[in-house]
Amino acid sequence: MKKKKMIAAVVFFIVIALITIGYSYLSTTLNISGSSGIGVATWDIHFDNVDVLDNSVALSTGDVAAAINPSNDTEVSYTVTLTKPGDCYEFLVDVVNDGTLDAMIGAVSSKMNNVEITTLPAYLDYRVTYEDGTAITENQELLSGEFETLDVYVGFKKDVDEDDLPETDTTLTFTFGVTYVQATDEAVAVRDYPESFETDSWATILYAARSGFTGAYSVGDMKEVELNGLGTYYIRIANLTTPDECAGTGFSQTGCGFVLEFSDVITKRAFDTTHASHVWETADINTYLNDTVYNAMPAELKAMVISTPMVTASNGAATNSTARLYLLNEKEIYDDSSKPGSNATRQLDYYYEVGVTSGNTGGAIKKYNNTASNWVLRTYSGSNLSEVSTSGGITYTTANAVEGIAPAFRIG
Repeated sequence: MKKKKMIAAVVFFIVIALITIGYSYLSTTLNISGSSGIGVATWDIHFDNVDVLDNSVALSTGDVAAAINPSNDTEVSYTVTLTKPGDCYEFLVDVVNDGTLDAMIGAVSSKMNNVEITTLPAYLDYRVTYEDGTAITENQELLSGEFETLDVYVGFKKDVDEDDLPETDTTLTFTFGVTYVQATDEAVAVRDYPESFETDSWATILYAARSGFTGAYSVGDMKEVELNGLGTYYIRIANLTTPDECAGTGFSQTGCGFVLEFSDVITKRAFDTTHASHVWETADINTYLNDTVYNAMPAELKAMVISTPMVTASNGAATNSTARLYLLNEKEIYDDSSKPGSNATRQLDYYYEVGVTSGNTGGAIKKYNNTASNWVLRTYSGSNLSEVSTSGGITYTTANAVEGIAPAFRIG
């Protein structure tokens, strides 16, 4: 029988947190004269705030959006149909400790069709983690008055082999259970908190980016990263702030939030040799960055990179697009309102702090193999492609010239 290329049946998932109410017996001996009172201890751990992410497929007839059970707030369920490779459904949900007792995880269970998961079907991605990607494991604490956000993802793999597809429509049931018990001396923090961008794990850095707890980091901090097959380079924090001007759909998010950039040129390539217009959206370099370079990143970092809404000035017009990895434009480096697209983006924190302007360009210099190199930007006008020169100032080249590439990206 020829295997089907689509899953057409409902795929049903349920996520359950099993809350253990029977905590250790509380006993107190008071040996001090006088009167003493012991407040009532309460145990209240539940789900709150379900948020279905924008990358999720639209619900089909009979599907049910992720929601907390109105009669049992320790249960979230959803039904979704994935019909083609690339379809996914993802949502966030808070686990809240509104009781007076500190809790910790006593057990974690992940089942498919009521059987503990050891392997998943080859065509399926499924995971439940904390929002920053940290794994959910035993003994992790949930202190009184605090909450953690869980990330639930199920996806039909995009590049699945035909031989791995199911022969018939398939219905799967997933159950993810977390049992919370009263915290003991064995309780541990969910994650390491930010200390140093250079030495922190990518999971810790993602937590910092998402939570806003970035006080341990500074603009310009560096971290070494190996790109599989492409070499080892340094990434630096190029931006940490999100000022009010970042609001609105007409402002490029390439200059907002937690922006990382390669501190030097990672390769030399032509911007575009295929298309007549040479605009960023269709340029060969866009494809190269978001395919070859993206896929060469360490898996943990790759999973953190977000698709960034961007505005690019090309041939005198502002165009909107999205990309995970991108090139900077002139205004993001130089504080100069005359730069193309300057009203739709802003100078990155790093270039502001090192004082880069059109007349003070040393802080924009990047090297390739320890030698100052030109590096191209994403702005193209007429026959001119903007690039940063070996002295850090703006110069121009052609789209088919082989020049330095130093991409940037956002995490979150």
